[in-house]
Amino acid sequence: MWRVLTHVCRTAAILTSLLGVSCSSPLEPSASLTETFSGTLTQQGASTHTFSVVQNGAARITLVSLAPFSNVTVGMGAGTVGDGTCILTASDVRMRPGETLTAELGAGTSCVVIYDVGDLSGLEPISYSLEVVHT
Repeated sequence: MWRVLTHVCRTAAILTSLLGVSCSSPLEPSASLTETFSGTLTQQGASTHTFSVVQNGAARITLVSLAPFSNVTVGMGAGTVGDGTCILTASDVRMRPGETLTAELGAGTSCVVIYDVGDLSGLEPISYSLEVVHT
């Protein structure tokens, strides 16, 4: 009886460890990648940046800075690249420095665009910085 119980316990331990290994891999969180983009935005202008997404998931796009006029609003969007165009899956037309846009992105080439929504009228070009955190 003791040998049977010991054998059952060993078998259970082996199965538990094997199942634990096979089940834990898909559930492990992916490492996030952070990319920074910067450029200049002009009146009625837009700038697009592309990046590679390894795994489907949420991306956070933060407008880090606008200079020298940080009190203006701009539009931002994120999506996927198709036929050479940034096809937006999320956008916001009233972004200010420090604000974040969230978008669900699929694996492949993705894009972020920043654009004038009319607040740059009569102003000199502004410099911007964006931070994109994705999988």
